[in-house]
Amino acid sequence: MLAHPDGSLSWSQSLRPVRVRQGDSWRGVDLTLARRADGVVAPVAAPVDLRLSGGGTSSPLVVLGRDGREIGLGWAGALPEPVLSGPTATYPNVLPDVDLVVTVDVTGFSQVLVVKSREAAKNPAIRSLVFPVTTRNSTLGTEPGEGRGQLRNMPTTTRAAGEPDGLVVRDAEGRTVFSGDATRMWDSTGPEGGRAAGPSDANREAVMGLAVSERSVTVTPDAALLDSPGTTYPVYVDPEFWHGGKNHHVVVQDGQQAGTLNYDRTSFPLNDLKSGYHLENGAFRSRAFVEMNTDFVRGRKIHGAVLRANVIHSNSCAGAIPTVVGLTSPIDPHISWNRQPVWQYDMGSSNVTNNQSYCPSNGWAEFDATRAAADSAQQGWTNVTLGLRGDEGRVDGWRRFGFDLVLVIRYNSYPHQPSQLLTRVDSLNVGCVTGAARPYSSDARPRLSAFFGDDDGSLLNAKFEWTELSTGATGHTGAGEFPPRTVRDVEVPAGAMRDGGIYSWRVQAGDGELLSPWSGTCEVAIDTTKPGLPSVTPVQVPQYEGLPATLTLGANGTPDVVRYVYTTDAVDPTPIGSPSVNANGLGGDATIRVTAQQGETTVRVRSVDRANNPGEIFEFKFKARDKASVVSEWRLDRALDDAAAQRRPLSYAGTGAAAWTPGYVGDALAMNPATRDHAVTAQPAVDTGQSFAVSAWVKLSRGDGWYTVASQEGSRVGSFFLQYRPDTGRWTFRAPLSDVDGADSDAVPSTGPALLNTWTHLAGVYDEPAKKLRLYVNGVLQGETPHTGWNAGGPFLLGAAKWSGARVDFFPGAIDNVQVWNRVVFASEAAAMNNIAVPRAAYALNEGTGTTAKDSVTGGSATLRGDVGWSTSDYRTAKLSGHPSGWISGPRPDIRAGQSYTVSAWVRANALDASARTAVSFGDPKFSPFLLGYHPGQQRWELFSVNAAGTASWSAVSIATAAPNTWVHLTGVYDAVAREIRLYVNGQLSNKQTGVEPWGGGADGLSIGAGQWNSQPTGRWNGLLDDVRVYAGVVDEPAIRDFADPTLRS
Repeated sequence: MLAHPDGSLSWSQSLRPVRVRQGDSWRGVDLTLARRADGVVAPVAAPVDLRLSGGGTSSPLVVLGRDGREIGLGWAGALPEPVLSGPTATYPNVLPDVDLVVTVDVTGFSQVLVVKSREAAKNPAIRSLVFPVTTRNSTLGTEPGEGRGQLRNMPTTTRAAGEPDGLVVRDAEGRTVFSGDATRMWDSTGPEGGRAAGPSDANREAVMGLAVSERSVTVTPDAALLDSPGTTYPVYVDPEFWHGGKNHHVVVQDGQQAGTLNYDRTSFPLNDLKSGYHLENGAFRSRAFVEMNTDFVRGRKIHGAVLRANVIHSNSCAGAIPTVVGLTSPIDPHISWNRQPVWQYDMGSSNVTNNQSYCPSNGWAEFDATRAAADSAQQGWTNVTLGLRGDEGRVDGWRRFGFDLVLVIRYNSYPHQPSQLLTRVDSLNVGCVTGAARPYSSDARPRLSAFFGDDDGSLLNAKFEWTELSTGATGHTGAGEFPPRTVRDVEVPAGAMRDGGIYSWRVQAGDGELLSPWSGTCEVAIDTTKPGLPSVTPVQVPQYEGLPATLTLGANGTPDVVRYVYTTDAVDPTPIGSPSVNANGLGGDATIRVTAQQGETTVRVRSVDRANNPGEIFEFKFKARDKASVVSEWRLDRALDDAAAQRRPLSYAGTGAAAWTPGYVGDALAMNPATRDHAVTAQPAVDTGQSFAVSAWVKLSRGDGWYTVASQEGSRVGSFFLQYRPDTGRWTFRAPLSDVDGADSDAVPSTGPALLNTWTHLAGVYDEPAKKLRLYVNGVLQGETPHTGWNAGGPFLLGAAKWSGARVDFFPGAIDNVQVWNRVVFASEAAAMNNIAVPRAAYALNEGTGTTAKDSVTGGSATLRGDVGWSTSDYRTAKLSGHPSGWISGPRPDIRAGQSYTVSAWVRANALDASARTAVSFGDPKFSPFLLGYHPGQQRWELFSVNAAGTASWSAVSIATAAPNTWVHLTGVYDAVAREIRLYVNGQLSNKQTGVEPWGGGADGLSIGAGQWNSQPTGRWNGLLDDVRVYAGVVDEPAIRDFADPTLRS
């Protein structure tokens, strides 16, 4: 392939293969025979698979293969090691004084048995030659072959007229794969005697008998030629096979060869293409025909074509007569001088000469073949047949051409008809449609796009054309200079299309010379008018928050409304991304269900028309009365009772007995998979086809399997699973799509890994109106996913799941305080459940004597260290001097690392100087995770927080300046859900800081009157401390005010 500056290409095709693909590269044909490592002899690079015997009996004499089909000829007996010379392998003395010569060609092979003496010809094996045959994916048969009924230089023939003299190998569909001949023999009479390539004019030639069976080819040499006193030895016996390929040729000759069939023959004397007048092989006139495949240029624009032919011999030099090339009818295996193709018309001619004795040259001639190439491209022919014809009355026009001729066609391909037409409407690509289904665009400048192709890789341009259906007015715009095999789009120019217009459009591609066919026609309607306000009519408003309301949305007189978009989360609805419901017809109504939110619910609604124009927002507000309480609540404080009004108790259903362990609040149900520990209700806890929620405190003891906290049984599977999954190591709220074995599921995973042996709060929510699953872990929303629920009518399961009809996934660890609702649970509620205030330590510090202080929550005690003592000046309190050795140390309260806490104390500082003072903290080898006390730089009270890595800190300081010798109540809160710290002074919120990262550490326990910073003790308190309290979770503000009420101090 050759590219030209004008964008056209030249495509070349040889009559016979000239290159071979080996691996990922191409190389020239090389028929030199060589021995392979496996002992087989093969050409270096051949277009067909040719394998010759390396001697012995292990492989056939020669195998010819292509595309998985093979024909092999063997030899009856062991073969000697061949002598290799270029493309020829000679097997000497396969019979006494008889050589076997195999010559390979680009399309096949010839096999000549050389009978070197009259004595050798008397061998009975010569009189009937049997060649074993092997085939693969093919069958061997006979057909008319060369048709050599006229025997040259022989008075008689031993062949009967009409006998088949050709060989053919066909595939399973009956198509010819290989052709062959096994009927020629000749002697060495004449000046060119001794040639193994083929007979000359002087040779005595005969045909042989042929018989074919499934496993052999039997050739019977002509006894008259073998026994004739006039026969000159050696005598040559020649069976051969060849593969025709895509292109074919034939030479036809008159005289003695007028009936000879030479289709695709390449062996001597037909080892070239002959044209003109010259005595050869008993013939005077010769013509050559070549069939060239032109399917590649079908439908292309032809700029020109030449047939390049190598003149290997011309009879004359000066005064030579040109050879003409013309188009003929097709050739086939039965073409002869007596049955020639029809000559259609002449084209080019050439008078190139090449006579090695008198006027040697490179011999290459060019014949104009443009007309034939153009006709072939226009009419869709798969090939053309070109004839070479010289002057047939004078030898000055005689030429022989090599088989290496080439047809070169210069062409340009028409761009492909544009396809994949799309109209881009409001960020959506709409396929090519017409009529009532046409898209409506809210923009009078829609984008039109199509896919463009061109076989030549030429740069393309495009013309987009549109017509208004009602007026016939047209317009167009273009896109140019872009590569093929790409999508190109254009924006309709401003003012070209009008509101209310309906347009058809199409597109055509060009390459600067040729144009593609027009594409099909698409349509688009322009509608830039927005719909009016919708109407909202309540059908049912729920009594409780979290339950669904039913509303009817109406078009309010706008005729082309197709759908409505709405929101309930204070965000304006948009045509793309917001919940949407289709109208029950053009301009019709729609019914929606929305979940009643906390407080007042505002439903924002917009009408959307066919062009996706959104109307103005209409707000509809309603308010549910209150929150519906839980429908089931199992506190699991050493009992399986249901504390909710419906009273659905659990029953232990394992193989052991119910066991208890300390819970997050009170006690918890201990779960052991070994005894299949789980509990069930007698009836369903909730309709899982409607909105519902389930929550629990869980402590997972291992992560090596699927473990389920809660579920509700269907017939074969549960309708939901609040569970741990081992492949991700995360919590998940999973809901099968249906009640069948192996059902697919929708699932919401946690954003982080599940923590083992750590109390974790889980809440799974199904919002039926929104068709969403949500998962909360420790009060924080992990995500949501679409889901359509179904009702599982079986019992509620705690600590197990139903899958494929069996209970599985028994939970290891502990479960506490399980709650179920028949409504949506909101984010604030999930946060509140996680932040429930649970007392973990309380030191009144009113002992007055001794070196310990009692924890009224756990019954444990803290130790007074250094010079810490007691005071009774105002209240009975602890007294600290600020000395580095003086502080109170207690066990670490049960607060989950990184989770919410509340810590408080009454404090009185003797002096507030340049030193930091800490009232309460957690001890740690490096950094206290929090410090509640005094900030000297700002001279204010402070809650100071450090992240788990010790790389960032946050501070909430009081508004008012701290005063010494005055009792002050301090409360510090870390809200893990809100990610903020809050400081309360005397029961009132004084300051807060947001964006606070989770804390960690605190392994050294509770520190009263001291802190730790950068691995050093810090902030020793100088003054009095009283009533220290620590809570897991967030204590609410009324309780904090009670803590700070001096009238309630003891």
